[in-house]
Amino acid sequence: IVAVNSDGEKSPRSITEYGKALLESPQNLKADIKSNKVKLSWDKVESAVKYNVFIDGKKVSEASNPTIQYFKLKYGTEYHYTISSVDFQGDEGSASKAIVVNTHPEVKKPIDVEAERGEEKVILTWRAVDVAVSYRVYQNGGVIDTTDALTLTVSTVPGSENCFTISAIDKYGTEGEKSSPACDVSVYPPPDTLTLTGDKLNKISIEWSKVEGAMSYNVYRDGDLITNTEEHKVLDRGLKWDKGYQYYITSLTSNGLEGPESEIKRLNTPPIFTISGVLVDENGKSS
Repeated sequence: IVAVNSDGEKSPRSITEYGKALLESPQNLKADIKSNKVKLSWDKVESAVKYNVFIDGKKVSEASNPTIQYFKLKYGTEYHYTISSVDFQGDEGSASKAIVVNTHPEVKKPIDVEAERGEEKVILTWRAVDVAVSYRVYQNGGVIDTTDALTLTVSTVPGSENCFTISAIDKYGTEGEKSSPACDVSVYPPPDTLTLTGDKLNKISIEWSKVEGAMSYNVYRDGDLITNTEEHKVLDRGLKWDKGYQYYITSLTSNGLEGPESEIKRLNTPPIFTISGVLVDENGKSS
């Protein structure tokens, strides 16, 4: 710079100063949100060697490329991100327009998961998770189903132990942590048919249909166990005369787990008659 007075005289030239334009602010800032994770991206700024990243006005990190990810943010929280460009001399340009990011609510693991044994099945139930739109069901570590209900009936091999876990899935497709396992063993159903047959004596024949896979059967009379057998027929002897008896059958697995009761059947033993009088022989003499 040279100063000039009213007479046109010029002063010595000033010291030369060099200036430059700052880098432009990054454009098209975008956010990809997944649960409590955020991936930011923006257009590359020519001559920028790095970018400063700000959350709510505070610098939190630097990026060498026009993208950066943040993990383990607070669930269900609003964040304001801005980006600025930095040149090779370390001079920072103006910040971008702020982008507002809302992390998703936490998808918590289901609780109160229960596995109730049934006939060749296990019935699962669990408590609802607030943000869940569906649930993923795992059996012994593998996925077996996805449902929007709070219960599921799973067919299983009787006698085999199975452990189940449940995870919740929100509307964004994020799957939460698996529940604690619930384990149980299914049992065999009872025989389909039960038949009681009596004769003129104080005994009752009990027959039933075979249950495929069952190792043995428990036979009950009037609610009390009278025998365990691998057969499909039992003769109940020494019963009281003129009395009704009720029977039902249960099926057992190889490790002794007992299934539900069959239908109850009832049968009466015949009455006994007392003959009074005197017994005489062919000569008319009493004995």
